[in-house]
Amino acid sequence: MYERILLLDDGSPVARSAIAHAVALAVPGASAVLVLRVSRAAGEHPEQLTADSWGDRVRAGTAAAASEPQLEADPPLSEVTAALREAGVRAVGSLVVQDADVGAAILEVARRLGCDLIVMSTHGLTGVRRAVLGSVADHVVRHAGVPVLLGR
Repeated sequence: MYERILLLDDGSPVARSAIAHAVALAVPGASAVLVLRVSRAAGEHPEQLTADSWGDRVRAGTAAAASEPQLEADPPLSEVTAALREAGVRAVGSLVVQDADVGAAILEVARRLGCDLIVMSTHGLTGVRRAVLGSVADHVVRHAGVPVLLGR
């Protein structure tokens, strides 16, 4: 059903709960999953990505993925990719992009890489906190050109 799943991870326990949802969709459909972290400090710029970049980021099996040097994040994205592989996801990769606008970066990466599903969690902010901080999940849901699965 889905070929290219983009899984968002900000390192929080709430974000990590989305792993199970990505696995539930990826394993039966033999989908590939790319774990994305948006950082203000380091990473690639989303504008540099192309649909052909997918193959550079996502590899089948553990040996191919382990041989590729990639920017790591804290907490490590390698923990997420290992959990996906252990759960039976056939092809997994990770990517750290640098952007101050997290929602826009997610949408740009999904568009440029040709993702057909975005899986992410929501922190469920309400009231003044949501008004001040905004909602990345809300922005992604409202502007994505592909389905978005939100977990909480």
